[in-house]
Amino acid sequence: MAWNTPRTWATNEVLTSANMNTYVSDDLSWLGSVRPHCQVRDATGPTGTESWVNPSWDAITTNVGSMAASSTGFVTAPTAGFYLIGASCTFGSDGTAGVRALMLSSAATGGGTVYCQSNTTHHVGNASGAVATTMLQMGASTSVYAATFVPTGFAGGVTNIRMWAIWMTT
Repeated sequence: MAWNTPRTWATNEVLTSANMNTYVSDDLSWLGSVRPHCQVRDATGPTGTESWVNPSWDAITTNVGSMAASSTGFVTAPTAGFYLIGASCTFGSDGTAGVRALMLSSAATGGGTVYCQSNTTHHVGNASGAVATTMLQMGASTSVYAATFVPTGFAGGVTNIRMWAIWMTT
């Protein structure tokens, strides 16, 4: 079952069960349970790399529309439309100075177009987190990559990296 562009009904048009099933029942069903959405997770990320690094998904908790694949670091739109996409992570406690960051972009390792980015600064002795969320118009088979950045020498670890996406509208 696929999403159907809503029908424009004509005055005095005969209402048929086929049209009701296609443009009302099927579309409502698709919105409720079939529309593309996913949530992926990587339990542990990079340490001290001073470069953007993609996670390697070790758990896919929801994957309607086959948007995610293990060990990829990205999600792919199965159908064109507007998607709400987000990512989050925890940066472990560490004494290393410098920015830690999370990014959503159009290419691996923070390349291509940057859709959104969340930076957090050094907090001595405390873990910190980052969240990045955006609404994005995507074509079918378009991918969005998550990437994290930590300073050289950072040993606190990046944990609980999550990414999610849900189709919102055409």
